[in-house]
Amino acid sequence: MSRESIQLFNDGRVTVRSTLDTNVPGMMQIQPLSHKEKFAELTDEEVMSFARTQHGMRTALKEMFHVAVAGLYVEEHAGQPVTSYTIPFHVDHIQERFDISVYQPHIEAYLSSYDVSPQSGQYAAGVSAYLNGPKTATSRLGEYVTHEPKVENKDKYALLDVVDVDDESEIPPAPDGFKYYTCIGGSKNFQAFLAQDALSKGEFLDMFEDELDEALSPVYEDETLVVRQDAKYAIPGFYIVSPKEHFRSIAEMPQEVFNHAMLTVKRIKQQLVTVGINESHIYNDEKYKSPASAHFWVLPLHQPVDGQDLNRTIYSKDIWTYLNTYPKFQYTKQEILRYNNHVKELLK
Repeated sequence: MSRESIQLFNDGRVTVRSTLDTNVPGMMQIQPLSHKEKFAELTDEEVMSFARTQHGMRTALKEMFHVAVAGLYVEEHAGQPVTSYTIPFHVDHIQERFDISVYQPHIEAYLSSYDVSPQSGQYAAGVSAYLNGPKTATSRLGEYVTHEPKVENKDKYALLDVVDVDDESEIPPAPDGFKYYTCIGGSKNFQAFLAQDALSKGEFLDMFEDELDEALSPVYEDETLVVRQDAKYAIPGFYIVSPKEHFRSIAEMPQEVFNHAMLTVKRIKQQLVTVGINESHIYNDEKYKSPASAHFWVLPLHQPVDGQDLNRTIYSKDIWTYLNTYPKFQYTKQEILRYNNHVKELLK
């Protein structure tokens, strides 16, 4: 971001600033004081500072300002420090102007939809006081005790149908109380699994892992996290880092889990470099009402598709174009498996 901004927090490794490039109240950015350009180049201590500060900012937005939905985005640009943005999605403002699901296609418009707001100063002062006060994110370290994944009454969930389709528009309507969970795989580009609609996508993937295509097999798993290829977009190296216990937002996620996720993301980005992917984004979105499990994407930026000259900023609508125009699963499966095998070996 190019305009001058106000420093709100500095722990000796990272600094938090209130960005002035948008008038969204509560939108803030974190940068390393080392000015490193790549997240993968940060030391583990710097990653932990990022994680504690990200978690603290999100918790402050929830506890102090009742922000129900937020997004976390980490991007890299040559000549600039790696930057993490926390974007609060103010539901009342969104409902007046957008579909309630404000995700990447709309974020660019959302950021420009605010006039100057007196609330911005209140958010900046509140988050600064939270981060600099005794109730900081660092105080939550050590609270986490490993839990088993929580999906109540697993026996009541069952697959009723599986449909292989070339395009998601071919998926039939689901009966009331059910929905099709769409994943790359099968004999075509997608498999659509019909099951009860109370599950988040993450819960579905965990529960029915044995039914999924081999491309969606975990490349890393421990007692806390699982990492697998993205289930919607057949982009080689596009990985989801998911806690095994399901949380609706970062604010509900124990600090220890969040730290572990961010350190795992760093390792994934380091391994992507070994297969020629030098640029990748990290992002997380929360959902307002639908079943959701907080998780993190590592999105590799391959060479432009069909010569497209796209804006590679993480919240640009061009990123959505990149996702939707990338070749489909039948063309990329073997490359996905190659990436998976390589990353799995290096993450052992």
